[in-house]
Amino acid sequence: MAVKSADQITIVDVTDAYSVGLTSETYTFVGGTSGAASGQTCTTKAYAYCGSNQCDVVNVNAGDITCPTGVSVEVSNSGSPTPTITFKLTAALTAACEATIPVVVDGITIYKKFSFAVAKAGNNGTSITIKSTSVTYVKSTSGTTTPTSGWQEDIPTVGQGEYLWTKTVVTYSDNTSTTSYSVSRNATNGTNGTSVTVRSTSVTYVKSTSGTTTPTSGWDPSIPTVGEGEYLWTKTVVTYSDGKSTTAY
Repeated sequence: MAVKSADQITIVDVTDAYSVGLTSETYTFVGGTSGAASGQTCTTKAYAYCGSNQCDVVNVNAGDITCPTGVSVEVSNSGSPTPTITFKLTAALTAACEATIPVVVDGITIYKKFSFAVAKAGNNGTSITIKSTSVTYVKSTSGTTTPTSGWQEDIPTVGQGEYLWTKTVVTYSDNTSTTSYSVSRNATNGTNGTSVTVRSTSVTYVKSTSGTTTPTSGWDPSIPTVGEGEYLWTKTVVTYSDGKSTTAY
């Protein structure tokens, strides 16, 4: 039995389908705390392929491009293989947005999206300086449990077997503070030993760019001006009657 065709159909050859692209589809403007300032620009280029062949004529009309508020556009070399599209901020840009670009190839219009983003700067921090430093002392029978009372500015008499605690409090311009402690022991007499007492205590300071490596020079009794990102080191040296000393940082 013969097969007859009752209807006609149209077969579409998609081998030569068009594809349109942009050399870049997004751009991030760098701004301050309130967004990106006007006057900044960015560019992209449109191109098209028919199948595997690049099209020689690609049309982009600046008047047909839909831009977000505060963004203008110019097009150069329309009708070439890669027309250039230049966006310019005419006002501060504070949030992400996008433009719509109609690209025309052989009478066919394909719409492409170009996105804008904003990288905002953080708020500047407040410079913090040292307001004051206080050093106080207290004696204790323990060298491990920090005393909670009895702190005084004068060095107390420390008996044999007792401990001298030193507390250094640094107060900053934002009214925060840091507290550090050092402790030393007045040893008990050995057989025919000599009583050892605390002769003096000195506290000196130095600034440094490191918070882990102990400075080896520059120590001074006066508190230095410490800049942002720098460290204030405090050194407490306790000297005993036998000529020996202990140092705490």
